[in-house]
Amino acid sequence: MDDKKIHWRLGILAALAVTCIALYPQARFCYERGRAWQGTYAVVQADEPVYAAYLNALIEGRPRRNNPLSNLDTEPDGRPLTESYFSIQFVPAYMLALPARALGLTAPQVFMLLAPLMAFLTTLALFWLLTILTGDERLASVGALIVLCFGTLAAGQGAGRLLLGWRTWYDYFPFLRRYQPAPTFPLFFLFCACACRALTRDLRCARRYATLAGLLFALLIFSYFYLWTAAAAWLACLVTLWLVARRTNVRELTQRLAPFVTLALAALVPYGLLMARRVASTDQVLMMELTRAPDLLRVPELIGAAVLVALAIGARRNAFAWRDQTALLAASFALTPFVVFNQQLITHRSLQPLHYEQFIANYTALIASVLTVALLRRNRAPIKPHLLRIAALIACAWGLVEVGFTTQAFSDYNREHDDVVPIVQRIKQTPAAVAIVGPLPPMVFTTSIALANNLPTYSQPILWGTHIPNFPSSSTDECQERAFQFYYYAGTSPDQLRQLLASNQFDAVNAVFSLERAVPVLTAHPAPLSAVEIDQAVERYAQYCASFSRERARHLPLGYAVVPVAQQVDLTNLDRWYERDAGERIGAFMLYRLRLRP
Repeated sequence: MDDKKIHWRLGILAALAVTCIALYPQARFCYERGRAWQGTYAVVQADEPVYAAYLNALIEGRPRRNNPLSNLDTEPDGRPLTESYFSIQFVPAYMLALPARALGLTAPQVFMLLAPLMAFLTTLALFWLLTILTGDERLASVGALIVLCFGTLAAGQGAGRLLLGWRTWYDYFPFLRRYQPAPTFPLFFLFCACACRALTRDLRCARRYATLAGLLFALLIFSYFYLWTAAAAWLACLVTLWLVARRTNVRELTQRLAPFVTLALAALVPYGLLMARRVASTDQVLMMELTRAPDLLRVPELIGAAVLVALAIGARRNAFAWRDQTALLAASFALTPFVVFNQQLITHRSLQPLHYEQFIANYTALIASVLTVALLRRNRAPIKPHLLRIAALIACAWGLVEVGFTTQAFSDYNREHDDVVPIVQRIKQTPAAVAIVGPLPPMVFTTSIALANNLPTYSQPILWGTHIPNFPSSSTDECQERAFQFYYYAGTSPDQLRQLLASNQFDAVNAVFSLERAVPVLTAHPAPLSAVEIDQAVERYAQYCASFSRERARHLPLGYAVVPVAQQVDLTNLDRWYERDAGERIGAFMLYRLRLRP
């Protein structure tokens, strides 16, 4: 960690390589659609549409607390909405919404620009961190490629699982998920760099870096839970190792980190107040669990354990001093996965640990690996340039494999996503015939979940979509009502629903039960659906269908129905309560205007 001037050429080359790889899904999507492309972004993560919907609401000037899926800014009784994890983690949303509003950009346009931009900036931030920690620009540039391109593999997911014939729960480059955590992901590496310099520079300079670290940490707090808690865990590991190994005076360390601690506490106070105002169902939706079960066998932990073993062997063989700064830094990054995956031993709370595995612990484990290689090679001949070039090519090739699998997997989804635009344009040209008699605007009913998930990006409220439960204005009872009404209008019989649930069909399990039952890896204690639970759910649905009334139909008013032409849908139940016009074909869909029957 010397003060020599950094030459950015290699870092820029690495950043350009990652940027080109990140552009592939959008480029291929545009190429395949050709002249039929409607200007939408290529979805590469299933959660991106709901983030796009919230971003669109902010671009349109709606308040921080809003529900873009129902197009509501208040509770049905007029009270302000309570806090959600969207409104609390507002920094990345406003980082994008304010410039977009000034430049006249839409949410899809912002998302198209975001992936390549953040790929470039993240690589540069990581290159800077690795350069100041290793002093080797060549290794830092290749290390940045390795960390970012192998991040999904280091989480035990993505193309690696697919090639083995196993199911994968996520793929692509997790750090580029829009808009969480892409816009603020580079801040994590900048925070690490500033914190390191706060520990190693002279006191005056250290306090400046500690101030920067505090500001970055404050931004992370209001950006993404998994980033700021991982940053806190890493710093705790580093400070502990520093005190033990280097015998640093506690008073001196306090002076160095005082600005950081002050700013961190100043940010945590309002954060805590916002968290206290969240709706009671938020923890249930986010799958907060009370547990003290250890979690020691995730892939980032296995990588971290291998790094710690390598460091121990290297120190024992006198390859380096165990008190060496780089050794302590490598150990701190290697220990971070163990801390974030096992903090429940102290807090008794676990919140979707998969997200640590997906978005940050995998990257800290790989950073530890790169630092360990640099440390073990320090007193030997430098790594030969051709070996570094080969490593860079392998990393880029694997990155292309990851994005290639993802692009193919989302191909059909993105085609339906692109069909949203002409449908929305037509809806705006033909106002709904339903009179607004309550707080809810006329909604769109569609049997295409892909279409439903993307309609709110264009300010169209929906009856049901994957992310309806994520907003506080949608209570548990209302979510159940919306889900049952969706299947009722779609002509799904109780027996058909039973078949969907018994086969673990994602949309059905998510709608009737919860996301944690549809995606068991999100929870520390997965519970497969039992036959009794399925029978009870089907019985509730059968009773719901038998007791359906005009008042139920009026409570959640529909203005439009959108049905795929190729899909055989029985709309008898819908026609019982609504009058449909003759319909209009738009691409692969039929659009109907609806009027509630008298």
